[in-house]
Formats: sequence, structure tokens, C-alpha cells
Amino acid sequence: MVIFFLSSYKQWYQRRVRGDLDLCRDPYLVPGPPAPQWTCSHCHAPYDRVSIEDRLVMYLQQKSVSYALQDLVCSKCTDVKNTNLADYCSCAGSFVTMQHLHDLQKFLLVLENIAKHFQLASLAGLVKWTQSRIIS
Repeated sequence: MVIFFLSSYKQWYQRRVRGDLDLCRDPYLVPGPPAPQWTCSHCHAPYDRVSIEDRLVMYLQQKSVSYALQDLVCSKCTDVKNTNLADYCSCAGSFVTMQHLHDLQKFLLVLENIAKHFQLASLAGLVKWTQSRIIS
């Protein structure tokens, strides 16, 4: 029990000391020769760009899957569509998506700008692919 507490406290402390990384407005962003890089505000060591890009790619994949597999809801009564064949709700309302396409487009635009600015090739490729598949 004590070991679990100490390890969870250590993880909490590490996250607390490091803080959050704001990709767009971080004051510890250092312009680098091939691409800008982020540095720690305490020890000034550079953050691992690959792990940051991997997290952004994972986040984009989660958002894309969430958008693709979302439920449809009635625009009148907001009930979730429970049959596959019905075109209209029992209250005569039409079904609409829970998440709006515009929100996904804004999210993709932000990630596209981050990928271009920081030269994150994997993220840029996935954003481009997602835009061509989901938003077409």
C-alpha cells in the first residue's frame, strides 16, 4: 500500500513539476536549426519531439474514430437513434449527428498548423489523410 502511494505521488509530482505544454504559446519554445523545439521550464532540457508527435497523432486518431462512430440524435426530442432502418424519429424529427463537422474541421486546421510550424511529418500526413477521408 505504501509503495503504491509513493509511486502515485511520484507520478503526480513529476506531472506537477513539468506542467502542461502549450504547443502554440509556450514561452520555452526555442527556435532550432531544423525545427523549433520545446524545452523544460525548470531544467531547460529539450522535450522529446517524437513522443509529442505520437501523442498528437493518437489524439487525432481518437477524435476521428469518435466522429465516425458517433450516435445520431433526434433534432426535436434529442433521443438517440435506436434502429438502423428508421429515417425519422417516432416524434417525426430528423436525425442529426451529436458532434458537428465544423468542430472536427477546426481541430484538423489547428493540428495542420502545428504540424507545418514544427515540421511534424507524421502528424501532417495523418491530418491530410483524415481531411481527405472524413471531410470529403
